[in-house]
Amino acid sequence: MKLQNMRIGKRLIISYAIFTAIILLLFGITFINTRSVDRGANEIDLTFKKAMLANSIMINLQAINKEMAMVVYTKDRSRLQTVAEKRKLYQEALEKLEKLETEKEGKEIIARFKSTTSEAREGNVKLGKMIEEGNFDTSYYETVVDPPVKKFLEIVGELVKYQDNQVQVKHKEILKDNQGERLVLVAFGVIALILCVLVTFIVTRSITQPIQRNIATARTLADGDLSVRIEIDRKDEFGDEIRAFRAMVEKWKNLISEVNTSAVNVASASHELSASAEQMARGATAQVERTIQVSTASEEMSQASLDIARNTNDIADSARKMVTTAEKGNEIVRQSVDEVNEIAQTVEKSSEFVRDLGSQSEKIGEIINVINDIADQTNLLALNAAIEAARAGEAGRGFAVVADEVKKLAERTAQSTKEIGTMVNSIRTGVDRAVDAMGEASQKVKIGVELSSNAGSALNEIVGSASSLQAMVQQIAAAIEEMNATTDEIAKDIEQVSSVTKESSSAAEQVTQSAGELNSLSVKLEGLVKGFRLEA
Repeated sequence: MKLQNMRIGKRLIISYAIFTAIILLLFGITFINTRSVDRGANEIDLTFKKAMLANSIMINLQAINKEMAMVVYTKDRSRLQTVAEKRKLYQEALEKLEKLETEKEGKEIIARFKSTTSEAREGNVKLGKMIEEGNFDTSYYETVVDPPVKKFLEIVGELVKYQDNQVQVKHKEILKDNQGERLVLVAFGVIALILCVLVTFIVTRSITQPIQRNIATARTLADGDLSVRIEIDRKDEFGDEIRAFRAMVEKWKNLISEVNTSAVNVASASHELSASAEQMARGATAQVERTIQVSTASEEMSQASLDIARNTNDIADSARKMVTTAEKGNEIVRQSVDEVNEIAQTVEKSSEFVRDLGSQSEKIGEIINVINDIADQTNLLALNAAIEAARAGEAGRGFAVVADEVKKLAERTAQSTKEIGTMVNSIRTGVDRAVDAMGEASQKVKIGVELSSNAGSALNEIVGSASSLQAMVQQIAAAIEEMNATTDEIAKDIEQVSSVTKESSSAAEQVTQSAGELNSLSVKLEGLVKGFRLEA
């Protein structure tokens, strides 16, 4: 299995396992060497103990021989106690040495020593009895006791020398063994160190090389070069990373291509939107001018209606006076004729005012049609702006909100003009009725003039005609008051239309500004996208 296809965790586990095995092997070798050193130390300790026991035997035997000689030559029996103590010590040391000695040569020396001490022991026992009897025979000591003592002292010296030699031999053997074990440990340590360095180098290189290659690839991508060829020849974590890089680059390429296309579309849409916004602004300006004209006309119509109201009040007063005058008789008929003539003139003037009012209402109707056309055009422009904003997607969302507000303003304008049209139609109806009433009043006045010569017989007819005229005048006054109220409402609606139109103009300017900003953003976006290299 190739190392590049092995997961990093598995590689690290294998390397750690190798390190652990080497450490355990070193520990085992060290443990074995330590046990060997312990055994050597125990052997040296045992050999040293045997040498000490041999020396103790020799020292105690020399002391016994010396004390016995002192007893014989000085005749001091108190020294026999010391002899007994020394004999006990050397016997204990001899017993311990026999138990500890395992070598054949050492056992033979001990056996020879024991065979020699039996002869010397017999002489010492006999000498002890002689001393107890008071016989301090020096010749017996010199001829019987001292020769075997010297002989076994020589054997003890040989035993001591043998034990000292054993100590040296064991020491040399341990040094030699330790030196060999150290050489083995050093050799294995060097091999283990080389193996650890080699494993560390291989594992580290297998990790650092792909990391460096991935870093180089990431730097190339960070510089905007998406055309770099990404090779995948691994199955480890770095291979997964390279595969993720490749997938990311493919997504980036698609995303940047889409962003580039969107930037071009946004730039085109922003130009169209700017042109539409300028056209809408011009239409809104024209609409403001027309609403000002309509407002002026409505004010004039309101003034005319006030004049008509004053005249109708005069007509009502005259009618009341005419009724009173007709009841007074023929004398006042002449005055009634004059009043009727004045009434005819006033009615004629009222007819002219009413006709003028009709003309003004027709002009208002034309102005309302113009406002409707402007509102329709504004609504159409808002619809086109909304369509272009929808094409722009996320970048045109703010412009879509502005276009929607413009559309709402256009709809409010259309609704207001519709209400004004309804009111103007009502005014026209009232004006037509007033014209008809004026015509009828004029006809009645003419009849009254013709019949005024027959004041006596036609007086009742004049009174009735005056009453009818008074009622008609009241109707005219009511109609004119209604027309005046309608005119006031028209003026208010026109002011509202003017305000809405100004808002539409402001919104159009905002749309134009937003379109300019959108165009700048699209140009900047195109510049950023060009910083990426998609193909080699």
